[in-house]
Amino acid sequence: MRADAEQDLLDRAATLDPKGLQEAATRWAARIDPAGSGDLEAREQASRAARDFTLYRGRDGVWRATGQLDTEGAAFVMAAIDPLAAPRPATVDGPDPRSPGRRRGDALVQLAQLALTNGLLPVNGGVAATVMVTMTLEQLTDGLHRAGLVDPDGCLPGTGRDGAASIAGSQDCAQIAGGTVRARISAALARRMACEAGIIPVVLGGASEVLDLGRSRRLASPAQRKALTLRDQGCSRPRCDTPPAWTQAHHVTWWDHGGQTNVSEMTLVCDHCHDLVHHHGWTITMTNGQPQW
Repeated sequence: MRADAEQDLLDRAATLDPKGLQEAATRWAARIDPAGSGDLEAREQASRAARDFTLYRGRDGVWRATGQLDTEGAAFVMAAIDPLAAPRPATVDGPDPRSPGRRRGDALVQLAQLALTNGLLPVNGGVAATVMVTMTLEQLTDGLHRAGLVDPDGCLPGTGRDGAASIAGSQDCAQIAGGTVRARISAALARRMACEAGIIPVVLGGASEVLDLGRSRRLASPAQRKALTLRDQGCSRPRCDTPPAWTQAHHVTWWDHGGQTNVSEMTLVCDHCHDLVHHHGWTITMTNGQPQW
């Protein structure tokens, strides 16, 4: 595959611009290394570890913010801010006079106000993403799921709906779209985000028109989360003191490995410990009804 990739990229270099060639190279890299252990995943992990936010007061009394986010974090932040940052409807005085930066600043403050006044803090583990799995009608009816069916150029762009972050793509590449954030992501990051996602199979006909949308819910119900909270008392990893409201319900046997949404097969994990399971070799087993790391 490496030899095929090299020859293909050399051929494409004669006609593609630098951006197009880079995208073609990224698609080939994802096919050669579908487990996500290559440079893309390493960069994602590094940028996630470098998340930073600082709010400080200047000598003039104005508070200023500095920081940086990875692609996943930026997608969620912008998906939450964008609906609140839309220009206000025009009045007799004219259109909204605020600059885009001012609108985003106001939206950030409003987002915090909404969370505080509506009892939304701490945030309960909710739908982290929506995964759209695309297949043709022929693949669906004939069961053609063997590797290599999707053309390397067939990576579909992710689309956010109602401000939700979403992932879409072929079997060897994925893209994230949330608010105004769009970027190609590794298969490994897509799998980690999909652990708490709602799954929407999308059946495509000719010219990629959508023929059918199906839904399958796999998130823990409110009653199940209460039972998990009673049992785990927060993140179940030893020495982690993250409270229940800041955790996610994780399938001990991963959903894409056949895991079931049962209390006996789930445990509460915080975002950091969830990352340990998916990227750093930790495993969880259930022993006498208790999660063991």
